[in-house]
Amino acid sequence: MNLTVKFSFMEERKSYKEEKLGNFIIDIAAGPFGSNLKVDCFVPDGFPIIDGANLKGFKVTDNVTKFVTEEKARSLHRSIAKRNDVVVTISGNVGQISFIPMDSKYPEYLVSQRQFRATFDERRVYVPYLVYYFHTKEGQHKILSFANQTGVPALAQPLKNFTRSSDSKADCTYS
Repeated sequence: MNLTVKFSFMEERKSYKEEKLGNFIIDIAAGPFGSNLKVDCFVPDGFPIIDGANLKGFKVTDNVTKFVTEEKARSLHRSIAKRNDVVVTISGNVGQISFIPMDSKYPEYLVSQRQFRATFDERRVYVPYLVYYFHTKEGQHKILSFANQTGVPALAQPLKNFTRSSDSKADCTYS
């Protein structure tokens, strides 16, 4: 099932134009495939890994408990999130969505196998508001509308559905 959220973006403060969220995404990528990030890759200190425990509120928290070497993280470069990126859980506790604040402890994080990250055009989207919207009842309904209902909860085709989403009640762009 495709997520069909419709975002309205104000033009000249008089009318609204519907835009797909994907029109504002610069880059999007899932966390590494499980076999690329095994427990034996973890080290006591190094490059931080974001997991569901870090996605409890609007902002990613810095209570990081898992790390890999810089070399390992760079080998999984598509899964590296940076400040102001949005991180979404796609398996397990689906519906979790947070952004990495500009004052985060680390400038970059590796997203776990159960998340994806999205980089938005910050000239056009106010990322904190976008994340706030997806924490509302309506926003959560939109995310969870494409979760599978059997076995471990997971979002169906999360990257494809997230980029297609739009919503007429959210104005999170700069005019």
